[in-house]
Amino acid sequence: MVVVTVMYAADARFDFDYYRDKHLPLIRQLWGTALVDCQPLRSVATADGTPPPYQVITLLHFRDMASLQEAMAAHGAAVAADLANFTDRQPLIQINETV
Repeated sequence: MVVVTVMYAADARFDFDYYRDKHLPLIRQLWGTALVDCQPLRSVATADGTPPPYQVITLLHFRDMASLQEAMAAHGAAVAADLANFTDRQPLIQINETV
């Protein structure tokens, strides 16, 4: 399993309603069965009480790296083009595999 972590900085403009109601359904539609699961997380706190560095972190689960690469090749540009509708900064993206 490959998990893509998408992190949106705390100081960025972010329209969570648009993200939840429009962007996430868009990626589910475009990536179809390649996307096994999608978990958006809204940050609320840190262990030491400092402000969270990210306001939203989303975990995107794919079967394997090939599924991720195919989804990105086919629809990555459309997904990236939608970013301006809810944020003013590029997210930090990390690709992980479960162990």
